[in-house]
Amino acid sequence: MTNRKSGRLDIYQSHFGKGQLERVSPLAIPYDVSHNTAKDSREYELFKEIFKSRGSNPKPWGLVSWKFQHKAIVPLDEFYQFADEKLADGYQCVFINPMIGNEAVFKNVWEQGALVHKGFIAINTFIAERYPKAVNSVSGLDSFAFCNYFVATPKFWSYYFKFVDAMVFALNKEARAGTGAGQVWSGSAHYSRDLEVTMRPFVIERLFSALILSGSDIKACAYPYSGKHYIQKFGQQLGAILADLSFLKNKAITKRSIEELAEWQRLRNKLYESPARGPILNLDDPPNIFLDPDYSVQRK
Repeated sequence: MTNRKSGRLDIYQSHFGKGQLERVSPLAIPYDVSHNTAKDSREYELFKEIFKSRGSNPKPWGLVSWKFQHKAIVPLDEFYQFADEKLADGYQCVFINPMIGNEAVFKNVWEQGALVHKGFIAINTFIAERYPKAVNSVSGLDSFAFCNYFVATPKFWSYYFKFVDAMVFALNKEARAGTGAGQVWSGSAHYSRDLEVTMRPFVIERLFSALILSGSDIKACAYPYSGKHYIQKFGQQLGAILADLSFLKNKAITKRSIEELAEWQRLRNKLYESPARGPILNLDDPPNIFLDPDYSVQRK
């Protein structure tokens, strides 16, 4: 395992008090987020805290949650090594999308938002007026991302903050004016795992994908999942189906094949409208019960 003190990049791992500290990787820099409890505050505020604290430090860095491996299925050390190699090759940002099932069945992160968050379509309309490609195009493995698990150079972070801050400023203005988008932005996200949180963090989370698709000259690289990861996360049958769907979707994007994209659309609609929808959404963002010590025994 790489020694984080001598590594060429820094990965912080958030934890809430001492209770979650045991799940922080030895490779990561522990980052206590007990102070970050406002209903509209999540990762973005932590990103800014860390960025400010690092000053002129030139090393690439990122922040992931204490549940990184739980969600991503990939050990943090493996992602660290991958990011280190790609940054050395000249990439400015390396990310991993733990929501592989969502990528397989949704057109992009904005379509997903409209289907799982009440009123989110108003946000999509607002974003589409500024970045139509982000909302209207089919997003593949190279741009579809949730959770903001990325490591990047200080230059990328500065560009990212400028991009997101501009959208936050515009949506805050909408909120003051009482528009549809503004009301959704400042209102409840109706998120079953945290009924207090507003929509703001869920919009900001998706702006990373919008940035990648914004037409900038940023060089970003995604961690490549294999079929075994889908099977590990969703089981043999559903996992194989989702891996095939993702492959078909991304092949259609690469080839710009209208026919193959239409076939992906047909297959994903059929799957999403079936009882399989529940397992896809729930297992892609696995519940914390899986982390309960009662289920930690490896049975043969």
